[in-house]
Amino acid sequence: MTPEKPSKLTPGELSLLTLVRRDSKPDGWTTVSKIVMTIVTKLPPELVTVETVDNGRGRAKLTDKGNSILDARDWLP
Repeated sequence: MTPEKPSKLTPGELSLLTLVRRDSKPDGWTTVSKIVMTIVTKLPPELVTVETVDNGRGRAKLTDKGNSILDARDWLP
């Protein structure tokens, strides 16, 4: 059996990854509201780590692979 090929990220998902990185604190974590948590939790876990803090709010942090994807965007047309 061949492994599944990952689906391509939508422009909205790429924007969300960009926001997570832009708003991150020095430790890499970004505070995420309850509403945004419902979207962030649907991102591939290979790209972002998500933790629930309280009352549905949480925090998100890009993985090395997530950061690499955003870095590569600077080189793509």
